[in-house]
Amino acid sequence: MRKSLSYSYNGALILEGETEVFSTVIAIEHVTEVHGLAEEHNIKLGLYHKNEWYVEENTERVHKEIHHIRATPVYKNTTETIKDWKQRDVGPHKIMLMSTEKSADVIFPILHKNLGERLHLTRKIHYKEIKLGVKC
Repeated sequence: MRKSLSYSYNGALILEGETEVFSTVIAIEHVTEVHGLAEEHNIKLGLYHKNEWYVEENTERVHKEIHHIRATPVYKNTTETIKDWKQRDVGPHKIMLMSTEKSADVIFPILHKNLGERLHLTRKIHYKEIKLGVKC
């Protein structure tokens, strides 16, 4: 009997039971670019790879995400996470930018202009977040 498929990160990771059927990640150079832009606008990132979730600090938005996805993040400096992923030759399935509405208004058009052809961007105004994923 075939196990059911589970889809994560808008289809960037597909599992059949515990077996990885499909995985595509955001290139680490794009992660570095997003991180640099985010730092310029005082925006924190959530980085997701398989069942790993990294954030720099415990914020109200992180608490909400913990509640919704029922997972616990690893608290680690984003630069260190990127460095670790470069060494492991992996990248994120999803990046979440946790911002103020004002900073989201500023950075979203920049991200769309710089990375919109390569990454899928969505914005939830009420949650003050921008999500980036791989265009499949």
